[in-house]
Amino acid sequence: MNVFQVITITLCLAGVAACSSAKRDFINQCASSASDEPICSCAWDKLSQRYSDSELHSIFNGGKAPPQFGRDYQDAEQQCEPSTVGMN
Repeated sequence: MNVFQVITITLCLAGVAACSSAKRDFINQCASSASDEPICSCAWDKLSQRYSDSELHSIFNGGKAPPQFGRDYQDAEQQCEPSTVGMN
């Protein structure tokens, strides 16, 4: 983990509005596509382990996603499905 990631995570944990806004926007977009909010929140948490909040915010607001992002997103949602929670 690089210094920028540590700073970003620290600021997010401290409640910086931009991070909570990015997560809230993601959950709203995710939930509007037929997923439950708890699944979307879990998926954000999984994706946040691989991508910074600023990267996720950019991706979900029209920015270019890395080639593997689609698969990472699918994996995160699958890991968060109620039938698989506790199995990962």
